Formats: sequence, C-alpha cells, structure tokens
Amino acid sequence: MKCPMCTADIPKENINIQTDIGQCDVCNNVFSISASIIRDNFEPSELDNPPEGVKVDKKSGSMVITAKHRSIMIAIISFVILLPFSILPFLAIYAPQIESGQFDLLQTLMGIPFYFVTLVLFSLFIFSLVGKTIIRIDKNGGTSFTGALGIGRNRNFKWDEISEIIEENEIRDHKRNRSGFIQIEGKKRVKFGSSMKESQKHFVYRVVNSIFRKIRANQTFSI
Repeated sequence: MKCPMCTADIPKENINIQTDIGQCDVCNNVFSISASIIRDNFEPSELDNPPEGVKVDKKSGSMVITAKHRSIMIAIISFVILLPFSILPFLAIYAPQIESGQFDLLQTLMGIPFYFVTLVLFSLFIFSLVGKTIIRIDKNGGTSFTGALGIGRNRNFKWDEISEIIEENEIRDHKRNRSGFIQIEGKKRVKFGSSMKESQKHFVYRVVNSIFRKIRANQTFSI
C-alpha cells in the first residue's frame, strides 16, 4: 500500500486493519485504509461525469481525455509583469538608437536578457489561458501532450512496457514544495500532469491505471 499523500510505501507495521488506520513514515500522514482503497477504484460510468475542465471523448477502441489548465490569476500576474519587461527596455535601450540612427552593440546586448524573460512570461501567459494536457489511449498504449496552440511536449507509452502507474500528490509545506504528477514506470519513465489541478490529475490517473490493470489481467483493451 502507498501513502495517499506522498505515495511512499507504507510498512506493514504501520497498517492496522482493525482500526482502519494507516500512517506514513515519510510525511507522517495518517489516513483511512478503506477510504484510500475506494479512492483508487474506478467505475466506467464516471467517464460521463468528469471533473471541471476535463473532457472525455470515447470512440471505438480509443479514448481522448483533455484537461484544460486555465488560470486567470496566473494569466493576469504574468501579463502585469510582462508589460514592463517588454516596454521599458525598448524605451531605454532601443528607441534612442533608432532615433539617433546609431547602433550600440553593448546596449543592444544588455537588452537581450529582458526579452528572454519577456518570452518566458508570454509563454506562461498563453499557457495559463489555453494550455492543456491531452491523453490519447488505445489498445497498444497512449500519448500524453502538454502545451498550448499545438506547441508542447509529447510522451508515448506502451501497455506491454509498463510495470506500474503512480500518482504523486502535491506537497506544499515548510519542508517540501512539489507539484503532483502522474508517473508511468517501465521500460522508460513517463511523467505528465504537473500542470493539472489535483481533481483532474486524480481522474486521469484512475482512468489510465484502471485500463492498464485490465490489460495486464486479461490482455484485452476495454473502456
């Protein structure tokens, strides 16, 4: 059994079936054993009622799960910081050169780091508005895409190369600060989902893990 908070392995001596209590030595989380087991169970009917921001498209022999990452707060913050980083260097460094008709190499180079930060902030702004994670699943395996406007990163996996699928939960305290993600262990390690909300990530994990367990049990693909 794994801890529902940090997914660390729970020692047998920390599992008390009679009291329905388990305790993690890593993060000191105390949890209900039965609730943790129920939490990972998945019913196909849940596909028709996904969490907010998640869309499920079922087709013959395949499935596409789309999770939107929209965050208006992050978009506003990144845009507010973006404006001075893009406008002030132009006014202070490049506009005077254009007006005087004289090129200054040193000043031009000094402006490059500002526009690198501008590019990063602009990417964050776009991602917070239209970013998404798309998981495509079929009988052979799946693909996860994380990005925006068709630009992003693809990760592929095959069912017969997977040994385990793990859900790492978000941890934010004075000792550790870590975003949650889904990790597929096997011939190669695949991570995705760190940009998803916890409810979205857990839904996707349960779907993918449920299909994987069915395939491993009877070698058939079913949704």
